[in-house]
Amino acid sequence: MIITDYRTGEIRAVVGGLQTQYAGFNRALMAKRQIGSLVKPSIYLTALSNPEQFRLNTLINNQPITINVKGSPPWQPRNYDKKYSGSVMLMDALARSLNIPTVNIGMKVGLSKVIDTQKAMGWDNVEIPKVPAMLLGSYTISPYDVTKLYQTIANQGGRISLTTVDSITDRQGNLIFQHDKSVKQVVPQEAAFQTLFAMQQTVERGTARSLQKDYADLHLAGKTGTTNEARDTWFVGIDGKNISTVWLGRDDNGETKLTGASGALQIYKDYLNRTNIEKLAITPPATVKWVGINQYGDWDCESYRTIPVWLNNGQNFCGETSSPSLTPTTETETPPQESLWDVLDNPNPPAQ
Repeated sequence: MIITDYRTGEIRAVVGGLQTQYAGFNRALMAKRQIGSLVKPSIYLTALSNPEQFRLNTLINNQPITINVKGSPPWQPRNYDKKYSGSVMLMDALARSLNIPTVNIGMKVGLSKVIDTQKAMGWDNVEIPKVPAMLLGSYTISPYDVTKLYQTIANQGGRISLTTVDSITDRQGNLIFQHDKSVKQVVPQEAAFQTLFAMQQTVERGTARSLQKDYADLHLAGKTGTTNEARDTWFVGIDGKNISTVWLGRDDNGETKLTGASGALQIYKDYLNRTNIEKLAITPPATVKWVGINQYGDWDCESYRTIPVWLNNGQNFCGETSSPSLTPTTETETPPQESLWDVLDNPNPPAQ
């Protein structure tokens, strides 16, 4: 587990194993494990960086697909619960950690662009295979590297180096080292903000919904992650100050029989119970406005449900009337068969 102040880059706590005083192998810093669905926010952020094509209410194909891979058998990804709804809004696909829409988005924007985004956000030293399966987190990364990427999301696209040392002085008080707290904007602030909002939906009504029972007033953002055969369970939680990255697994890579929601998320809950947590209050950039939508993703400026929209060309979605002036971009002409309200009626969304 790693806890980091995402505005300053200061690592507040590191737990590398059950024996907290053991000075040997530190899993938080050294262990490289498959990340599964933790990769997904970076893919959605890449898409949202192109607002002409993708917005939070863009409809994404959620039907079985087959992808031909040169030199390998055809790849047929599937959703965790093996259910398919025709199409789904982009933000709901992330909140529910759906695999098929994620793959469709990643293939649409291109693997190279996704990798470029991930490296800009902190994975510049990570070997990322340029194959479709990378869209579902098939490669290995340490919890420390996971934290670097999510720090950029939490800080609305501003990357800062992580450190455990703020400064060093000699006996005379001369400064020898000072942590560089400068922030580099590596991805569009608007895209990072929308991604963070979608991660709040993960906690509000998605795979991390169990947090709502006791922590609804904190408006936390989060992402669950589970790898094949439940070998690794992950959770990243974002509050008003810190990122908490949790990995739970076995050193022998054996099955845990847990998911991100039933495993790593439970450790995060224990952390919340022991700590004073700041509420996550996100402020949109000036170029992002709140616009109403209905349950199918169509613009409805009289709706009480609003989403952040990047006005990249100064659009006015409502004008002087309640009629939307822009139709959402779609990946498919199939009308959605499962609305957000259907999801809300399911008290136990699939855990990933």
